[in-house]
Amino acid sequence: TLPILSSFAPWEWTVEAIAWASMAGIIWLIVVRTRAGKGRPGEAESTGRDGQKRPSRFLGSAWSHARFVEGVILGVVICVLLLRILEYALLSKDPATAVSAWHFPFTFLLGKLAAHASVGALQNAIVVTATVKIVISMAWMVVVGLAISMGVAWHRFLAFVNIYARRKVDGSKALGAAAPMYAGGKPVTAKSMENLEALEGESLGVGSLADMTWKDRLDIFSCTECGRCQEVCPAWATGKPLSPKLFITALRDHAVASSSFAQAAAKMGASDTDELVQGTKSLYRGSLMPHNADVLGALRDAKITGADGVAIEPAPLVCNVISPETLWACTTCGACVDQCPTDLEILDHIIDIRRHQVTMQSAFPQDLARPLRSLQRQQNPYGISGKKRLDWAKDLDFDVPVVGQDIPNASSVDYLF
Repeated sequence: TLPILSSFAPWEWTVEAIAWASMAGIIWLIVVRTRAGKGRPGEAESTGRDGQKRPSRFLGSAWSHARFVEGVILGVVICVLLLRILEYALLSKDPATAVSAWHFPFTFLLGKLAAHASVGALQNAIVVTATVKIVISMAWMVVVGLAISMGVAWHRFLAFVNIYARRKVDGSKALGAAAPMYAGGKPVTAKSMENLEALEGESLGVGSLADMTWKDRLDIFSCTECGRCQEVCPAWATGKPLSPKLFITALRDHAVASSSFAQAAAKMGASDTDELVQGTKSLYRGSLMPHNADVLGALRDAKITGADGVAIEPAPLVCNVISPETLWACTTCGACVDQCPTDLEILDHIIDIRRHQVTMQSAFPQDLARPLRSLQRQQNPYGISGKKRLDWAKDLDFDVPVVGQDIPNASSVDYLF
């Protein structure tokens, strides 16, 4: 026990209240995950508003990781409550140290039952319980330290930082206007685009991990793998190869597998390229990044990744980590961003990768070729010439003001065509 503080009644009430609430909460979450299932064929499914069966939102969430975290939390809170029960029982044995139930508000009844045991038995039980609690906590720290792709655990450390570092300074979700595209650390504007020579050599958008900012990386490691985004995504609901959750986890796993420390670890003992590749694959699927069939299978089955799965060394993101079909399946509705409990800016990642594909690779779905060409030539996606811009308003019985000619800006009108 902590000196002074441990006998401070408000502290004792807080400790016990949190412990009981945590135990009830984690048991409920275990039930929720068990009922929802893994999302594999024949397992529990959810029914959408259209009456169609959908895979569980936990499809692709690492099942073993979640069970480990649940077990750690349950084990720790049970140990905390046991220590409180045993402490009351031990103190009540000696009239000189006996305390009132006021200091053990939620455990004194169980403490009275435990008081029937001998002093030696109670002391031994305290030592064993405290040891178990310490071992559980240390095992947690070791596993989490080795498995940095373990989102269901790491979000506990990163989520509050990610929420604080949101793009919008007013603290709202990253919805509405898209974030600006950057080149050389500065926003790309219509004015800077006129001077293309100044952008020579700059990479626009995000083509690889090297183009990601620290906030982008923080974002992908803050995912809880809860699947709320997947559950509300219209692309996923209509059978498109896009799950916002799997999109983020694919980026995260690529970041881990291709990181400098993973590459360095794989090189240890590798005498040639083949051994290096096999070593990296072993690390990716082994103890350093303990993945399992839940995630790898879901990524493959949903066609989220490239043809060969998630790249295990630095590579362009599209085709090597994210398939083009996945990238362009997003409708940018923002449902995933709205639902994310840790404020992942998922749309920003999708849009930035699309920007790189369009501006740097000239790669986009064929359906977009005509509207993009029309935008470039006629400044509208329909290919209508500037002379015909106001043809639609010829037969109206009122004048349509033109921004920049009749009015200085659009702030004085209700509708902009």
